[in-house]
Amino acid sequence: MFKKLILASAILAASSSVAFAATGPYVGASVGVNSGTFNLKNPGVANYELGGRGAIGNLFAGYGTLVSQSIYLGGEAFVDATNTQSKTTIGSSKATVNERYGYGISFIPGVMISNDTMAYARVGVVRSSFQAKSSAAGVSTYSKSKTLTGGQIGVGMQTSLTQNVDLRGEYDYTSYRSQKFAGTQVQPRTDAFTVGLIYKFD
Repeated sequence: MFKKLILASAILAASSSVAFAATGPYVGASVGVNSGTFNLKNPGVANYELGGRGAIGNLFAGYGTLVSQSIYLGGEAFVDATNTQSKTTIGSSKATVNERYGYGISFIPGVMISNDTMAYARVGVVRSSFQAKSSAAGVSTYSKSKTLTGGQIGVGMQTSLTQNVDLRGEYDYTSYRSQKFAGTQVQPRTDAFTVGLIYKFD
């Protein structure tokens, strides 16, 4: 999927004659697919790994500038929401981990690969809300929500559609600190593929 995002950006870059406006504040929104992996460790009990997918959407605002002819530096703050859910059955019990929403900040260095297209990386810190549930014989036995901190890295491409509007395609990997839910150590990891639009202020 990420290859398709890059290909789409490359096609737009090849057909666009709009110069990339690299300096100034901007806002944007993106949507995509979020894949979550949750490692469960319980002393004296076998370890389990849950996996699931869901939709993700986020809103962001940032500021960037060219520090040389081809080097870009920027910073960004964002909020997101997702319905990613992972389930497993352990004997007669069922366990579910949901990722719900989050927020964070990122440092974004980039390299101009043409007058209207930039390749960039993302390094940031994320705080996300996770909910763990368990049930036995259809009766809820546990439900708890916690906010976990994670480190995020990503790569993407951004190309100009108009003087003020850009298209962005991005892949991000986030690894969170483990946290105990009812005696079980849970460590989430997520992969997100997103496509977004950016509006740059003059």
